[in-house]
Amino acid sequence: MRKLLRLMLVCGAVVGVSGLGAVAQEATLPDGDATIASPRPLAPGVLRVVAPDRRPEEAVGPSEPLPDLEFEAFQPQFGPVSDTGAVRASSVVFRRDIWGVEFSYLPLRHAEVDVPQPSGKMQRKVVWYLVYRIRFDGQVLQNQERTDAQGRVSYQPTLERVDLSSLDEIRLFPAFSLRAAVVDPITGNVTVKEYLDRVMPTAARQIQQIEDPNQPLLDSVAISTEPLYSRNGEAPSADREIWGVATWEDVDPRTDYVSVQIQGLTNAFDVKQTPAGKQFSYKTLNLNFYRPGDEIDETRDRIRTGVPLVDDVQEQREILTFYELPGPQLAVARYDVQLNVGVPLVKVDTTTDRNFDPAEGAELEAGTIPAPLVAALEPLGYDLSSASATVSIPGNRWLVSASRNGESVDLEVTLAPRFWRKKGSHFEFNDRLDAFWSYR
Repeated sequence: MRKLLRLMLVCGAVVGVSGLGAVAQEATLPDGDATIASPRPLAPGVLRVVAPDRRPEEAVGPSEPLPDLEFEAFQPQFGPVSDTGAVRASSVVFRRDIWGVEFSYLPLRHAEVDVPQPSGKMQRKVVWYLVYRIRFDGQVLQNQERTDAQGRVSYQPTLERVDLSSLDEIRLFPAFSLRAAVVDPITGNVTVKEYLDRVMPTAARQIQQIEDPNQPLLDSVAISTEPLYSRNGEAPSADREIWGVATWEDVDPRTDYVSVQIQGLTNAFDVKQTPAGKQFSYKTLNLNFYRPGDEIDETRDRIRTGVPLVDDVQEQREILTFYELPGPQLAVARYDVQLNVGVPLVKVDTTTDRNFDPAEGAELEAGTIPAPLVAALEPLGYDLSSASATVSIPGNRWLVSASRNGESVDLEVTLAPRFWRKKGSHFEFNDRLDAFWSYR
């Protein structure tokens, strides 16, 4: 009897829909003997891995005035004006340590599960879900101070161990949002709906039985209860991994295109100065899927990974508009004579028309300064009221002469494509389409 029970446990660890490799768990037999029931291994390529995205520019904030401090401007007798507190406080660079995690996921799926209702009864419903794995490699992007032979100080963002950073704790608070597009087959009109991740313990347990009974799946709330790193705790282990599941209910069964947007996987953020004050946006992982099918027998339609590519150029543009693939940006830098480098100031999103042409690029080609560029630079003390643009590289780089604190300043504006690049009437992609990072 004991041998038969062992055989049943081993078979249960092998047979199933899919596997989620992780830390093994122990199953105890009735007579006290034990056997190891490990999660099933995955076939190569089934688990899609998105590496941590920690970029040097994220560890350095834009040059901006120091808040809450007032300095009286004056003309020193034995030193330059640039060394006074008023001038130095008007242009301060804030630096921070940036962490991020590796995010791996299985294809988006849906299944019929029993969901408890307010009445206390169970209802059979279709739930969309995403099974994922999180790993932290113990590395943090930190600003390392360096001094050259002339005594000039500069900072170089470098990956170092987390215990050498200024961070006392790293804790995940993941937020999952599912954007769905429904295309009317008659009119062609597109309706976009958004669904937030629902914490459904009952559904999560049923999904665990579908995917792998031996692998616990945590929801977004349970993941936040334990820190990934604590200065007073154990050092992060490269073998440690956390498996979770995000669930959505009542998703429109006619959905054609799907984008899952995830925040909380990194502490990177972006700040833009607007007339209404500072506007914060947070680094977001976008996972793209599409579903060829209809609302009949919903769970039999397979959800595919990536962005569909079609021959019709106009239809392709509409598809990319839904997935919100970021367009090019205008990157502004000020040339620093002492350091002999360009100091990044701001990045401004461009406005593209239905042909994916940036309107701000056309303005710079004509010699005028786009209003979004002026709005981004004025809070930093730059006066562009009489500035004009000259073409350095047609369609790509422009030079702008501005003034700041009464002194002339040369600015360089560059068109920086991100995920796609315009090529005549068509365009090409320079990055993967199934998963990408953006700020939202």
